[in-house]
Amino acid sequence: LELSKAVREEVILAVNPYVICDADCQGLCPQCGTNLNEDSCTCIEEANDPRWGPLQDLKSE
Repeated sequence: LELSKAVREEVILAVNPYVICDADCQGLCPQCGTNLNEDSCTCIEEANDPRWGPLQDLKSE
């Protein structure tokens, strides 16, 4: 009886694919990778794609 494939599949399915630190974690800067919990960065916030403008207007209402 070959169980290695079944065991491998169960292990893969049991592992959480989203690693999350604690709830107040600020994460990493998407541009420079700075740990925002320890330091701040001066990266310019990414400009919104103008195609999303109408949806942003709905969200702000």
